[in-house]
Amino acid sequence: MINVKVGKLPGRLVDVALEDGATVGDALEQAGLDSSGYEIRVGTLTKNANDRVANGDTVLLVKMIKGN
Repeated sequence: MINVKVGKLPGRLVDVALEDGATVGDALEQAGLDSSGYEIRVGTLTKNANDRVANGDTVLLVKMIKGN
C-alpha cells in the first residue's frame, strides 16, 4: 500500500491510499478528480495518467496557461 497526496491548484490536497504499482490516473480517480483542461504534475515533472506513482508523491492538477 502506498500513500499519495492529490489535488488541484489552487485548491486543497487530499490523502489517498493506493495499491503498489498504481498510476497517476488511479490516484486522480480515487480523489474524484478529472484532469481535463489541466496539466498533471508529480513533483516538478509533467506526467500523464499512465505513469506510476510512488509512496509519498504529490499529484497536482495545474491549470494550463496559454501564451499569446
